[in-house]
Amino acid sequence: MTFFIGYTQHHIDTREFSDRLAFFYSNLGDASQSQTPWYLEMLLVFAIGKLFSGSFDVEEKSGLPGSGMFAYVQSKLPSLSELYGLGKLGIEIHALAAVYLQNANRKEEAYLYSEKVHLNRLWWTVYMQERRLAAATGNPSGIVDDVIEVDMPTDSPGFPPALPLRTNIKIAKLTGRILSTIYGPGTHPEETFVPNVQDIVQSLYWIAKEIPGELSPNLSGVQSMEGDVSLRTSAYLHMMLYQVGQV
Repeated sequence: MTFFIGYTQHHIDTREFSDRLAFFYSNLGDASQSQTPWYLEMLLVFAIGKLFSGSFDVEEKSGLPGSGMFAYVQSKLPSLSELYGLGKLGIEIHALAAVYLQNANRKEEAYLYSEKVHLNRLWWTVYMQERRLAAATGNPSGIVDDVIEVDMPTDSPGFPPALPLRTNIKIAKLTGRILSTIYGPGTHPEETFVPNVQDIVQSLYWIAKEIPGELSPNLSGVQSMEGDVSLRTSAYLHMMLYQVGQV
């Protein structure tokens, strides 16, 4: 899953997940492991990986890759109260479910999952999901930028560089600005509309300069992620930025 999503989103702590996965496979004889909420998270990660890679199981020939695992997780999902009690793990489970649904082109269902995931941890990844799914489904955004008090991600030891994630957040924010400024309800007086559109275009330009690319030389004073990201991550961010221009 990390190979396909890269550094642009943060759904799980890969170090913690790897440790749990190693423990799971070293204790396959313990049937109680399959009764834990973490087992559901593991299946969701596998299902997303299968969906992205196009890897079918024998029984999934009539559906999408990973659909069998996802259906099992859906049937075993705890109640909202139980998920709340799980803290970070409960949030991760719902966020991962939204990732699978979104990429399986079940955007309406994915939007409902994202709407429930509003706690602090994984906040910005859920924010991006909410912004893009709201735009894709025609739903109003439920998160107002002006009231957000959550700090942007920063670099931390043991974690991937934060700049690709911050750039992805900026792109998602711009999606919301375009929807509200250009397509929002009410009148749009020229004296405010034109400057707002100019500011959006300028923001697109400066965000593009943060992303590595053959034809994007670094400018003085512009923070670039050159050397911090893989080609796949860079291509993903360029694609997200291009999609914003098509809104």
